[in-house]
Amino acid sequence: MSDLNPNRFNNASITQLTAKQVLTDTFVTAIATMSNPLLVVLQNQQHNSPAEGYIQFTVRGAGSAKTGYGSYSNVGLATADIYVPIGTGWGLSDAIHAVIEDAFLDKAWEFNVMSITSVVPNDVGQQGGYYLTQVDIAYRYDHKV
Repeated sequence: MSDLNPNRFNNASITQLTAKQVLTDTFVTAIATMSNPLLVVLQNQQHNSPAEGYIQFTVRGAGSAKTGYGSYSNVGLATADIYVPIGTGWGLSDAIHAVIEDAFLDKAWEFNVMSITSVVPNDVGQQGGYYLTQVDIAYRYDHKV
């Protein structure tokens, strides 16, 4: 059984907007399962940086390759920027990364019309009063025109 609305699909095809919505919904749902989750800030949302930390979630397309007449395989990258206060240790960042990995690793929707190809954490380092860890979520989806 799929966790996507079948009305989003048109002949085994989705758009970048649908891919963005599916990834965002999956991310927000996964983080909400944590006890005391950090604030999730989606792209283009304004916010004040809370002292306890926050997560900025962004989805962007990265290109496409033609796979047949009117058919394309598209790829993109979703990034979760995890900001935790300096001095809190790796525990919170690692816990959030584990939740993200569990939610996305080896995930596919609608018979592989959309799938996750990798989930990779990257320690960036100190950013102001926060320690930043990025988790990159690479995805691909099929689109027909």
